[in-house]
Amino acid sequence: MAPRINRALLKEIAAEQGTPCFVFDLEHLKDVAGRIIAVQRASFPCGDLFYSFKTNSDKKIVSVLRELGYGAEVVSGRELKLALSHGFLPSKIIFNGPLKRRDELQLAIQEGVTIHVDSLDELRLIASLRPGPRARLGLRIATLKGSAPQSWSRFGLSRLELMDALQLIHREELLVRGLHLHAGSNLKSPELLALAIRDASTAAQAVVESSCAAPEWIDIGGGFPGPSAAHRSGPQTFRAYILAAKAALKTWPSSLNELPVFAEPGRILTEGAGYLLTQFVARKHRDPVDALVLDAGRNLIPSAGTHFHPIHWLRCCALTQRFAVYGRNCFESDLLCDWAAGPESPRPGDLLVIGNVGAYDWSTAFPWTDAPIPLVFLQARVANPSVTPSS
Repeated sequence: MAPRINRALLKEIAAEQGTPCFVFDLEHLKDVAGRIIAVQRASFPCGDLFYSFKTNSDKKIVSVLRELGYGAEVVSGRELKLALSHGFLPSKIIFNGPLKRRDELQLAIQEGVTIHVDSLDELRLIASLRPGPRARLGLRIATLKGSAPQSWSRFGLSRLELMDALQLIHREELLVRGLHLHAGSNLKSPELLALAIRDASTAAQAVVESSCAAPEWIDIGGGFPGPSAAHRSGPQTFRAYILAAKAALKTWPSSLNELPVFAEPGRILTEGAGYLLTQFVARKHRDPVDALVLDAGRNLIPSAGTHFHPIHWLRCCALTQRFAVYGRNCFESDLLCDWAAGPESPRPGDLLVIGNVGAYDWSTAFPWTDAPIPLVFLQARVANPSVTPSS
């Protein structure tokens, strides 16, 4: 079933802003974010949620999430400063990522921000700052990539590196306060998260048995799929992953069972709230299907072609024809969609809206040969929330 798009509202925005134009539905974000909090608390009452800033760090978006009680998960010094400037308490910020510069680590330690250590070299750099046990350190445990045997993620500490890290922590009089893992991005099933957690149980046991650990939290990371990957996404999807994680954590040492459990949702929160308004420019007769050219290209939707982005025509019409949809950029591979339904006779100037662009597409889009793209934030719903978009 097609969603009930607020055509009048979007036409009004197009008239005021022109196209292409990004539109973000803040009411959709509030609805999804609130229900995901409820899902988390149902399984982990003492747990917490940290929004992945790299997903989309626009101030209006992160401010809504902060007001709802979310913390910030950052992966660079710039994001760390951004989170602090946007009012996130240091105790509600987690500093992740494979690169943390000396001055960034100094700032995080000084402010009391949680640091998840990604490598031995990073740990040595932290030790050189002589922070002592006041540093809020968690250890990121390397996980398997999917279900392939002995195919390890490049992130985190391997089992051997973990043992070296614990010795270094003991020697430098540091303290391990938490454990972190991340099973991957856009996980295809809850079982992949459960597999990563179960596999990390021996690493968790080693930490518990060390004399330099007093764990205060477990962080199961992110990777919860958004609608562009799953076609269906939201609180019920998140619930399946949380329940899988809860069951898998029972394989960990019993002393960790009562600890707060953190998660780092990103695209599952924002992706479905973002839209790109665009218009039809030209029709090309091609075999086997005709091509439509829009005034927006892959530079605005980098994941087009690999992720699901529903296309809706704002003119009420029968969608009886099949088209390939191309962008405005002057290169052959500027293909937005190799199959989309459209009217028999598209008219130049016809408005379309493309969905599921509120996460990484929004934050990595760039104007390239065109002017900067307008951003519009709405307190009104763009689409009926009870209907799942379909192309």
